[in-house]
Amino acid sequence: MDPILDSLIDNLKEVSKSVRDMQKFRATIEAGEEYQKLLSEKEEIEDKMNSMLPDMSLFLQEEEKRKNELKKYMLKNRIYSNDRLAVKSRRSKEVKCYDVLGALGGDIDTFMLMASITQKKLKEFYTDNPVYKDQLKHCIVEGEPVITDVSIY
Repeated sequence: MDPILDSLIDNLKEVSKSVRDMQKFRATIEAGEEYQKLLSEKEEIEDKMNSMLPDMSLFLQEEEKRKNELKKYMLKNRIYSNDRLAVKSRRSKEVKCYDVLGALGGDIDTFMLMASITQKKLKEFYTDNPVYKDQLKHCIVEGEPVITDVSIY
């Protein structure tokens, strides 16, 4: 017999019994008349509170629609800032695989080692192989900015 294991099992049994006893006690209280009355009153109060507040869903939908219209217009017209708005944007980047192959001097074996060429893998590769660093850095090109959010000051 393992005394430590026995002690751990006994402790677990004791705590588990306490948990079951507490669950039974709580169930008894929750089924009681006083608890049910309080629960009903709570629900009535919450309903009254909610009825006092206007429904925001239509306003939020309209705001989102107008934000999307504004973002679409700004992107179409290449407007990325405005004095009246806080504009958040980001630029997407992509790796041009043909440029990578060219930067590697057409070394298809090295190219295939990189398999799925991501910015992270490209940076890891030229960190480990500095001879290619300058050529490979030019293979990552920035796309057009994407407006992610606008808000009124």
